[in-house]
Amino acid sequence: AGAGAGAGISMDEQYARNIARVGSRYKGTEFATGHGSSLGADEVDYSGIEGGADMSMFQHPSSKLTDVERAKRDRERQVALHDKESSATARCWWWMESSRFEKHRLLALGNHVSLVLCPSNLALVADSCYLVPIRHAESFVSCEDEVWDEVQRFKTSLRKMFAKQGMGVLFCETV
Repeated sequence: AGAGAGAGISMDEQYARNIARVGSRYKGTEFATGHGSSLGADEVDYSGIEGGADMSMFQHPSSKLTDVERAKRDRERQVALHDKESSATARCWWWMESSRFEKHRLLALGNHVSLVLCPSNLALVADSCYLVPIRHAESFVSCEDEVWDEVQRFKTSLRKMFAKQGMGVLFCETV
């Protein structure tokens, strides 16, 4: 049931995370033997002894969940993430999924990216445009490679178009 929980994290790192999570409630009693000092003790020193170390501080909290509880928690997290993305998308006029999106601003639509005309009150210069990933993303760095490749193709095409008119182009990422 606990397979994969906290995978890739050492026991010491998980121990530190659990201490931070517990905060002021942490008492440091997992090595207390009742018959001597635990100074210099490690989880290995007491793990085989009856009444030995309390290993709960060395385990990821999700390792205590059943498969059903873990599936329920994962589903709740996915729903919360979807709700958060939907809320962010609804506030942004440039996302195609947003109810505030104005279709007349769409200049070009690729498989992963759209080119959108910026409203004049938000533009740095006349005819400013946004390259926007179709799927909501925090930034282009967090996008898939296909999205980044398509952005590069859009940029190349825009450079060529403006060069024919004797103009330059400036690209910047905003968040």
